[in-house]
Amino acid sequence: MAVVPVEDTSLVEAMSVLWPRATVTRDQGDRSPGSRDFLVLPGGRQTAVPVTPHAVSARVVEQASAAAGPRARMLRLGLAGALRLGLGTVARDRITVTGPEEDSLAEFLTAVLGDEVRLAVSTGTARVNRKPVIEVFGSDGRPRCFVKLGRSTLAWDDIRAEAQALATVADLTERGLRVPTALWYGAWLGMPVLLMTALPQDRWQHRRDRRRPPVREMRILTDLFRETSARPATMDWWDSIRRRLGSVADDRTRASALACWGSLAHRADRPVPVSAWHGDWAPWNMARCRGRLGLWDWERFATGVPAGLDVLHWAVNVSPMRAPEQVLAALRRAEPAWRAVVGDDPAAGLMPGLYLAEMAARYLPLADGSEGDLIADRARLFLTAWQEWSLRG
Repeated sequence: MAVVPVEDTSLVEAMSVLWPRATVTRDQGDRSPGSRDFLVLPGGRQTAVPVTPHAVSARVVEQASAAAGPRARMLRLGLAGALRLGLGTVARDRITVTGPEEDSLAEFLTAVLGDEVRLAVSTGTARVNRKPVIEVFGSDGRPRCFVKLGRSTLAWDDIRAEAQALATVADLTERGLRVPTALWYGAWLGMPVLLMTALPQDRWQHRRDRRRPPVREMRILTDLFRETSARPATMDWWDSIRRRLGSVADDRTRASALACWGSLAHRADRPVPVSAWHGDWAPWNMARCRGRLGLWDWERFATGVPAGLDVLHWAVNVSPMRAPEQVLAALRRAEPAWRAVVGDDPAAGLMPGLYLAEMAARYLPLADGSEGDLIADRARLFLTAWQEWSLRG
């Protein structure tokens, strides 16, 4: 029996929130009279950009395509060229917003920024903390800022954490690593809103940036927040791991995780280097422009953690993650890069266990939530990898 794919309605749902007094529909057709129309970009994540005026729309498409994959980028840049020639009808996949602009996010941001704005709206893959990301363009089509909007308790926490993190990491800009600047943080229609500067991106990203960890920039972050080495048991981070694992609802899963935590506690009897980490440093959260790295999505940033966790996270996320052994192999391969970032420290061999503890403590509680099925497989993968690492001593 053929499997019929389920239509992804996330983009229509997100835009219905942004224009609460309007009707939002997705169709394959021509422009509707009196409506505000958006093109759904081909390839990559779900992204809608305004159709008119064509010159502004073309510039928006180019900006929104910088971080896409090679095939999606080629398709989108071709679309941008067609738009500049006034050939907007080449794109048939559209979202139509019909109704008043009143109480919309666009109206709100126009007042905040003092310029008539246009919005490009994206939704990523389905996940427990999914939220729309809105890129804001001025009346001339130039990027003004990014907006994150929270629609759930988890998203509230993420956006609040990112606003705080951006203030903490602002000094990184003076040390060679570009980070966004928070422009405004508050609420719109009862939902948290964070406005931050857009980071410049080269149109063509080098393939190596999706394979090799950016050791130099990871070292900049590590050195800026480096603290005195400490035994894990004396760190607030360690207590947080224990609390999060102890909150897991399933008795068997919780017992397995706490058994790994106890085994790790016996081995973690020596000081480890302490610093900060971005929390999700991966190719899709960074881009280079004129040789300088920009890094966004700081919602999981934390200080007072074992140094070099970003290196391990990168290694795991750019490798296949279908089996525990693949996770463990990626962590083993990451040791030279970890030493290049943190230094030649005897605690290097303990770091995979500490990283797996962090990942288990992150994902297992999320798997208990209302959309926990979206993260359950990853939670089990990291717990199993942690169990195997523990058994190998």
